[in-house]
Amino acid sequence: MKKIPFYLLLGSSIILSSCSKKEKNNEEISEVILQKNDTISVKDTAKTIQLFDINTITVSTFELGEFPYLELPKNIQYQNKPINREYDDLYFPIGKNGDFEKLSGKVFKTYVVKSDDATTDWSFPYFLKTYDDAIKKLGGVMLLDKKLTDQQTNYLKNNARYLGEEGSLDYWNDPVQVYVIRRTNGDDIYIQLSGNSAGGSIQILQKEITK
Repeated sequence: MKKIPFYLLLGSSIILSSCSKKEKNNEEISEVILQKNDTISVKDTAKTIQLFDINTITVSTFELGEFPYLELPKNIQYQNKPINREYDDLYFPIGKNGDFEKLSGKVFKTYVVKSDDATTDWSFPYFLKTYDDAIKKLGGVMLLDKKLTDQQTNYLKNNARYLGEEGSLDYWNDPVQVYVIRRTNGDDIYIQLSGNSAGGSIQILQKEITK
């Protein structure tokens, strides 16, 4: 039997050792990638389930008064006559992946601007703060505060026939703030706001109770 030269044995050993280390390193890298992907996957899965679960929202027991429940803040007035309908549809970005979900019920929509007798100039942060305070005093919870994606706005453009009506929100250029006031019997109230340096828009829907 021929003896294998020592340098060949040594070379083979080094190659095997190197391959073993590479395999181990690859396993470690794969494990890290897998762990990262798992984390992303879980996070993405959580996002795709639902933007929020109404059952996790505390039920408001406050007396609300008459629809649309929110009074005009000081120094702010309706730009035109508001739309006030006993029944209509509105889309809110609260569904899966932040997609728009169509809700039906009582609807109130309006533009607001600085009032004619205002002692100060229009302030969009003031508009947001006053409505935020008023909604939360009624037990409301903010669900969303962000600018929407092109995919979301394209869906709205292709499905919401009311776009351009009084009180329409400029989802294409301005962030939107969305709230919900959960009610005992299920006629939950959804509110969305938007605006800029010239004025604001507000939409309120009280969900129809399904029997």
